Amino acid sequence: MMDMLGSALGVIIAYLMICGSGYSYSAVFIYSIVPVLLGVGLIFLIREPKEGVNLKKKTIELSWERLDGSLKQLLVIFYLVGSILSYPAGKFSDKWGRKNVLVAGYLLYGGVYFGFAVIPSPWWIWLLFGLYGVYRDN
Repeated sequence: MMDMLGSALGVIIAYLMICGSGYSYSAVFIYSIVPVLLGVGLIFLIREPKEGVNLKKKTIELSWERLDGSLKQLLVIFYLVGSILSYPAGKFSDKWGRKNVLVAGYLLYGGVYFGFAVIPSPWWIWLLFGLYGVYRDN
């Protein structure tokens, strides 16, 4: 929260400096270094106590065996579709243009996520993961 508040205040102060006080853009950028230097300086001044603090490292165990069977199948579909369409997508990109393919990929990506939000039944997940695999390769 403080991070966002600082960002908002920075924009407001810069706006007031430029529009209200007549500072140049260069001056605003130079003055913007001050909070950066203060923040970096505080990093070197603040020390956390090392005594009495019990820090446990949490490890995330990722294991194929621990995944649910349906999730395994969805991941296989996702990567298989992406792998199969890799070469044709490259040829299509050469023919149709990289920007056009990129835009089409983003539209597909948005459509897939919209589909995840509105699917009427769980079996649609299979189709959407396949389409997501198409985007993966885009």
